[in-house]
Amino acid sequence: MLSQLRKRYKVACLSNSNAIHWERFGGFAEHFHMSLSSHLLGIVKPDAACFARALRECEVDPKDAAFFDDSLLNVDAARKFGLRAFHVNGLAETRQVLTAEGWL
Repeated sequence: MLSQLRKRYKVACLSNSNAIHWERFGGFAEHFHMSLSSHLLGIVKPDAACFARALRECEVDPKDAAFFDDSLLNVDAARKFGLRAFHVNGLAETRQVLTAEGWL
């Protein structure tokens, strides 16, 4: 799914993580154009500053970005920040949204 999206879109990961978990994430890195972690950014979701920093790093405007998260708190914060945000649980729900929006 990510490789298909990467052909048409900039795909990024924004994770509330720590150094130990981030080391394990290394195997996923090739699936994203950009990977951002809270422990490296010094801020966490749902803080608006976290979304602002991620968008700056990705060089994209909020109106041109989509955000997917399993935390409704993070999704609500992203929407308030101007992102198109979707509350999803797992790959199946994510795929459904991507298909419904015409992105897959």
